[in-house]
Amino acid sequence: MLTGRQIRAARAMLDWSQDTLAQKSEVSIASIKRIEPQHGVPNVTTRTLMKLESTFVKAGISFETADGQLIVKCPNSFAA
Repeated sequence: MLTGRQIRAARAMLDWSQDTLAQKSEVSIASIKRIEPQHGVPNVTTRTLMKLESTFVKAGISFETADGQLIVKCPNSFAA
């Protein structure tokens, strides 16, 4: 599951505002503002996290696991 920091990092890689992420993911801006500061897995429904992850994947972000850590990757020269 994604953490608040990983969500914030993926959004930053895409140069998206919280409002843009809210529109694209159909997750409320209030939820995104509440999720991003959290250090671990946010206290939200799995459905909300899946909507966010799916939105990022569609935009070209990949999430990989290495040494037990979830890595957020963005293709080189990617412009959103």
